[in-house]
Amino acid sequence: MDKQVGQLQTILEEKEQLVLRSKDREKELEDKKTEVSKIRMIDSMLESKQLELSRHLKDLSQRNDQVPPFSFYQDSLLKILALESESKDSTEKLQEEIQKRSEELEILQEEVDKHEQHRDSPEKQVGQLQTILEEKEQLCLDMFLLIKTGRSCHQAINDIRRKFEVEKPLRKKRLIKLFKKWKEIVTKSL
Repeated sequence: MDKQVGQLQTILEEKEQLVLRSKDREKELEDKKTEVSKIRMIDSMLESKQLELSRHLKDLSQRNDQVPPFSFYQDSLLKILALESESKDSTEKLQEEIQKRSEELEILQEEVDKHEQHRDSPEKQVGQLQTILEEKEQLCLDMFLLIKTGRSCHQAINDIRRKFEVEKPLRKKRLIKLFKKWKEIVTKSL
């Protein structure tokens, strides 16, 4: 029995170490997830800027068709095209980075899942045993209380019956005395 307890303790200690490692991994995962979300946010911002620049480019090209001074619009168009190509390059870089990070996250998540599976099996068994013991203890307590309550209820009922039977003649005598006193008081007052 002591040997099994010792083995369980060493297993639990190993599991605790695995849990700590998995928690560290989870923290790393969370950090990487926040980085990925930031990168995605930047990516969406870049996409919105790109759309905005595209709209601006369309507006400029439409105005260019309508307005004679072409050199001003041509310069603006070149600037917009340069900005757009820069944003495409940065977007592609960010997408590659996001892809790498998401692959790393998947690998780390698989490792965390493996650690949790190993950690949970002895803990589940111990938890189930504790639950079964607690349920049995509660059943024993409930049965004991029911037996005790049943005995005390019968005892209380019997005590009340005896007391009522003993006090019944005494009450009758008291009522008769009270009635006589009341009658005397009433007759004296008249």
